[in-house]
Amino acid sequence: MNLFSIISYLLLSLHTVFAISYEEALSEVGKDGLLHITDKNYKKLMKNNDYGLVVLLTADDPRVGCTLCVQFTPSYKAMAQSYYNNLFDEESLMINPIDSKDDKSKIIFGISDYLSAKEFFGVLQLTAVPRLFYYAPGKGPQLSQFTNEFSFLAVENTDGFIRWISGNVPGLDIKFLKNVQPPSKSILLTLIIILLSSIIVLYKFQSQIFSIVQSKKVWEFLSIGSIILLISGYMYNQIRNAEMYKVDKDGVIHYFAQGHNVQFGTETQIMSIIYTTLFAGLFIIIQVLPQLKNPRNKLILSITASTIMFIAYSYIIAVYKLKSPSYPFQLLRSLVGL
Repeated sequence: MNLFSIISYLLLSLHTVFAISYEEALSEVGKDGLLHITDKNYKKLMKNNDYGLVVLLTADDPRVGCTLCVQFTPSYKAMAQSYYNNLFDEESLMINPIDSKDDKSKIIFGISDYLSAKEFFGVLQLTAVPRLFYYAPGKGPQLSQFTNEFSFLAVENTDGFIRWISGNVPGLDIKFLKNVQPPSKSILLTLIIILLSSIIVLYKFQSQIFSIVQSKKVWEFLSIGSIILLISGYMYNQIRNAEMYKVDKDGVIHYFAQGHNVQFGTETQIMSIIYTTLFAGLFIIIQVLPQLKNPRNKLILSITASTIMFIAYSYIIAVYKLKSPSYPFQLLRSLVGL
């Protein structure tokens, strides 16, 4: 046996001696289901011997200004709490991996905040947060050489990182990571009261309600309103959590984003107003004008409605050209200011 092999064996033996076991790590976990890693204990807690370790590195303090940290951390904590509760709940039907021969099936969830672990963050050479690392059994002491990392660029909902975790832990059912709260009795009572009240109202005013439901104009406005909401981009804003506007390096505020893959919240609101204006002009021409008997009033109203619709449509064309610079057409661009 050469000298290198002997040194490697000794180092491996030392790691095994000083590493903490799954049972020891569980004893360090708080009631919130998390292993809280700080500058004082990271050298000890990162020595995972026979279990996997998932660590969230975050900075929740408002002084740091990490918006994504503040948004993501509660979801991670809720997931860890759910796993911890299921782990010791016999009724959850979750298999406790404590006696499992497969070390990868054992998992501990950790969290470390920048203000209490600046040295730890420095050792990891972090330049941005949040970061979510997975360390396979025995890989924790290598610190910056994590086994796998979750990509926050791809996440758009809580299930994203939960699936990532379950993919790293063999045999872990995703349902044990989801925080499902039992329905509150007060909420159930409120729902029952609302349901009974609705039944009473429907029974007492059924003729009036049916006349409203069967009204053609009601459905026209509901349909147009739904169309305006959808084409204006409100769903995109909800999914992507879009900014309201953007301020460039010169301090200029931009309410419209260039390109079709990005938009701002203010842009959506402006476009919904423009589409509503177009609908109002169309409604006047189709519904109101035919009912007017005075030719002069009819002429004035038709010219006014047509002019408003022309300006609104010119604005839409200008916005489209802003988002697609190669678009060759425009109407009254100087008038709408785009």
